[in-house]
Amino acid sequence: MGKQDRDGRWTQPWMLPALGVIVLFIAGAVLAVNEQRVLGYRNAAAHHGGVVDDLGSTGHPGDAGNGRMVRVDGMPQIVQAPRDPQFNVSAEVTTLHRKVEMFQWRQVTVGGQTHYELDWVDHPVDSSKFKQPQGHRNPGHFPFSAEHYLAPKVTLNGFSLTPAMVASLGGYIALKPDFDHLPPNLAASFQPVDGTLVTSSDPLSPRLGDLRVSWEGVPPQIITVVARTQGRSLVAADSADDGVGYQVQIGNRELGDILPDLPPAPRAPMLWRLLALMLAWVGGALVLLRWARPGPAMLGGLFVGGAALSALAGALWLGVQMRYGAFWLMVVALCAAAAAAIVRRGRRLG
Repeated sequence: MGKQDRDGRWTQPWMLPALGVIVLFIAGAVLAVNEQRVLGYRNAAAHHGGVVDDLGSTGHPGDAGNGRMVRVDGMPQIVQAPRDPQFNVSAEVTTLHRKVEMFQWRQVTVGGQTHYELDWVDHPVDSSKFKQPQGHRNPGHFPFSAEHYLAPKVTLNGFSLTPAMVASLGGYIALKPDFDHLPPNLAASFQPVDGTLVTSSDPLSPRLGDLRVSWEGVPPQIITVVARTQGRSLVAADSADDGVGYQVQIGNRELGDILPDLPPAPRAPMLWRLLALMLAWVGGALVLLRWARPGPAMLGGLFVGGAALSALAGALWLGVQMRYGAFWLMVVALCAAAAAAIVRRGRRLG
């Protein structure tokens, strides 16, 4: 049953509730689109360990919660340099590599013609497999092997890096170490030549079986690390679906360059949630105006809108994390109870 307004026109009592339902639907659509973007980003980020907090070059331990994924860039600091204990050689690099070569026969075949030449080779050459082994026999095994030594402690903006992260750094350069502290037995066998150690009595005319030992290393350079915080350390995320849990790249790299499969982070999700709440508030108030005075309807509309959006959020998040879904469903019950109480009081006072 309708009623007449002051101009004698008939109004329908269901028009305001119907308009309120439409506004509530729009609010729900705004929230649903926003939450789908947030959930899509979270799901993609979970493949690599979780949503990443970008600390940049100024972030330090304590700027992000423990267990959070972070992006950190800057120049690594070598707290303790690596050392080759056998030769007592050290350098300010993140990784120190010892290279060992022997002057050996090599079999070279070009155009069907086979010939033999002496050259420096970094592995034993099996001369027994030569077509003409006679006169081209190589000594065999090396008395020293090639080795890699990692810096025991490397930090980035105060975060300690794991050995695996340090080992993943590339960009080797040739080194010219200080040979003043060679062990006596090696100092008697080797002589320094242009940053290397050789056993040749005449470095310009090496002989079969002579050794040459050289070193190369990875110097400090600007890097970007995406990993999980653990106290004052950056570690791999055990929960990462990619089986790695961290990324280390040379240079100042943006998150999208490091994780190209990660969609852009949703923009201003809280503002979109606030907009959805404001719309839901208006929609809820329009619905309640059918049964309550304007004052209680406006207050109750906030709880009606909150209940509607909380129900939608609970449905969306329930499949992601049960505790989030349960929280929003609890909010639904509280908002619904508050709205009902306000409407009852509004009607009694009216």
